[in-house]
Amino acid sequence: MIAAWLENKTEDNVRSWLTAADSMGWIAELDRQPVGFSMLSQRGEILLLYLVPEALGRGLGHRLLQTMENTARELKLPCIKLHATRGARTFYARHEYQPVDIERFNLGEGLEFEMTKQLGVQ
Repeated sequence: MIAAWLENKTEDNVRSWLTAADSMGWIAELDRQPVGFSMLSQRGEILLLYLVPEALGRGLGHRLLQTMENTARELKLPCIKLHATRGARTFYARHEYQPVDIERFNLGEGLEFEMTKQLGVQ
């Protein structure tokens, strides 16, 4: 399953994600070392939110998520959407994300859960 998940994480794909005109990204650091990364599309979809295992439990995921939500509010987006893995679903639920569908199976990546959060922007 991990090999299938990593399949599209090629150098060319990552470069295209980082240079896409319709998305923005943030890096989390500990002791001046990158330990996390997040990306948000201008449509309000969380594209990536990753932390290295050593960075878990330090509030960095929360801060990256909060930064993306604040940016979405600045863009006047009414909601933010994402596709969470089974492991990340609890993290997003703690941050008031609601499931859209119970679950769906995405070949190559296993179960994923579409979730959304209303931002209260009019």
